[in-house]
Amino acid sequence: MRSAITKSLIFQGFPTIINASSDLYEILTPEVKAILKTEVDIYYRNDTTMEELYEKGYGVFKNVYKERSNSVATYMTEQNHDLFNHCLYMYAVVIGNYTHLSVLETHYVMVLNLLLKETNVQLENHLKNFIDLGGTEEELKDINTIVEAIKAL
Repeated sequence: MRSAITKSLIFQGFPTIINASSDLYEILTPEVKAILKTEVDIYYRNDTTMEELYEKGYGVFKNVYKERSNSVATYMTEQNHDLFNHCLYMYAVVIGNYTHLSVLETHYVMVLNLLLKETNVQLENHLKNFIDLGGTEEELKDINTIVEAIKAL
């Protein structure tokens, strides 16, 4: 759950995720809280260079956007080179960390968040990848049920 909330950071923004993490923490048992204090999601080694992170991020990015990765990268770079660099960093350390969530589960989180934000342009690739990775119609219904429940709050 914590990894899903962390990955949602990219789509929902820091303030929303800080609040969600706080809300989750408040309902945890003391035993689980104790485990969380000792268990940290390590997204990269301290000796990892930025170049290595960008390479990993671009690999994950290409996995998501597949045949469109070059055109999407070019488009993003032309619009805002810094934004694309941040994108690669986030893909390397957050999206590309499959320690607690698999690639399919990560796409589940991505699709759910993109539906929440109604960002249909980005949703197209992530939804296709979710299905290509083995996501089912039933899981898509579950995602929509969760989105509807959250929007109703």
